[in-house]
Amino acid sequence: MKHILFLILSFPIIVMSQGLDAADISKSATGNSISPFTTTLLKPSILEGVINSSEYKVGPGDIFGLSVSSSTPFSIEVFVTPEGSILIPTVGNINIAGLTLEQSKQKIANSVKNKYSMSEVNIVLMVPRIFKVTVIGEVEFPALYNAQATDRVSVIIAHANGEKEYVGLNPVNKKTNGSTRNIKVIHKSGTETFIDLELYKSTRNTKYNPYLQDGDVIIIPKKQIEKNYLAIYGEVNFQGTYEYLESDNLKILILIAGDVSSLADLKNVEVTRWNNQTQKDEIIKLDLQSNPENFGFVLKRGDRVNIFSIISTNFNYTVRVDGEVNNPGIYPITKEATYLSEIINRAGGFTKFASMNSSKIARRLVTHSELEVEKLEGIRGNLAPEDIEYFNTETALRINREIVVVDFNDIFKENNKVADVLLKSGDVISIPSIQKNIYIYGQVAKPGYIPLLSSNKVDDYINFAGGFLENAKSGDIKIIKSSTKEWVDPSETTIEDGDYIFVPKEPYRAPRYYFETFRDIAALTTSLATLYLMVIQIGK
Repeated sequence: MKHILFLILSFPIIVMSQGLDAADISKSATGNSISPFTTTLLKPSILEGVINSSEYKVGPGDIFGLSVSSSTPFSIEVFVTPEGSILIPTVGNINIAGLTLEQSKQKIANSVKNKYSMSEVNIVLMVPRIFKVTVIGEVEFPALYNAQATDRVSVIIAHANGEKEYVGLNPVNKKTNGSTRNIKVIHKSGTETFIDLELYKSTRNTKYNPYLQDGDVIIIPKKQIEKNYLAIYGEVNFQGTYEYLESDNLKILILIAGDVSSLADLKNVEVTRWNNQTQKDEIIKLDLQSNPENFGFVLKRGDRVNIFSIISTNFNYTVRVDGEVNNPGIYPITKEATYLSEIINRAGGFTKFASMNSSKIARRLVTHSELEVEKLEGIRGNLAPEDIEYFNTETALRINREIVVVDFNDIFKENNKVADVLLKSGDVISIPSIQKNIYIYGQVAKPGYIPLLSSNKVDDYINFAGGFLENAKSGDIKIIKSSTKEWVDPSETTIEDGDYIFVPKEPYRAPRYYFETFRDIAALTTSLATLYLMVIQIGK
């Protein structure tokens, strides 16, 4: 009767191993027609990596592959029964309940060697078991979930937040306000484990995110970051605000923030802490470099940590030189110490084609985002409506391309050191070629480039360009200087290489405009005449 009961209990193993007899098992293992382990045909589990055998707890449903090399070698598969044991034919029942994978392998191997003393025993976990766990609290879908024994707590939380495939390290759904640092897991034994996914994310230490166990209940409390927080700023990789735990110290917070950057000044760390007695913030200064024990500084709720940068004056200050110099390109400069003449000298000086008159320095000290702000400030300055558009145009020009006032002739031909310009990082020094011409456009018959004329008179340039068009406003001709883009009257300047001559157009006036102008003048004349007569009458 005892032998029959043994056969009944061993039936699944008989099927897997192709029979109980060791010789038959050996034939199955060495034959080419079938695999010794039938579970190799199953769909493989999706794992995060190699299972940690000292951490993995064996339980009912786990399937092992057992290979024994002896005078009659055999390979079989065995599974852990609901009672937490495995049954190996010719060896017997082995209780491995509550043991880790490492401990279980050792116990199984010892039991097999007691039967086959000269044998070599190999044991592998073929298929991890599946069991039920419960997720409650601040998740999208609190419920009972199927979990594999190789799943960590974060995986099931991700499923409870609606993620079909968990690939991240921070599984708390943005739709919820679940904690990531104060998660509790209650085991069937009644013991509790606290999960800190922020620390796991930064350290990959599995003690903060262990494997699940049969019947675990995962409790996700609400994250109250506005009340229960720590903050860290400065030279860390992920500055920001994090949940506070009573066990937190400075080292833990730095780890959560992705560690310090290479520019961190560990001698200069500040902790800002609220003092209830004085009702003010107090500053606690810490030196982590000279006193590494300060990494263990215990933090309190609401502490804000600032890790400052190493002070350096060696920033990447540069200027660019374009155009007619022998070595155009980007040149490093020293802040508030490098002058224009030095950079031109380093650039190999001017070529014979360089135009001193048209050379300029463009500087950008403000950004495009400030344009709208400056426009609003112009409105606040009580500008007249007709002046606002002009102000906005000038502001846009200044922000996009600020020109430094500089006289290249005075610096490089007259050798005037006083006129030399102190450069700023980002300056662009443009040295254009000598044009030996000017450009005329607007209301002329033939707009375009015209060679410099020996007479240097505006009228001669107009004639060269074919004369005025019918609608030309000849009294308002402007000279636009090539270097400064300043608009000046011809009488106020000499036309130079690269300058522009602009001939504006008489604005079109509809007949109604002239009628209304005549009417307004007539009305004004009548009013003045009436006033004059009244004055005369009063005088009599």
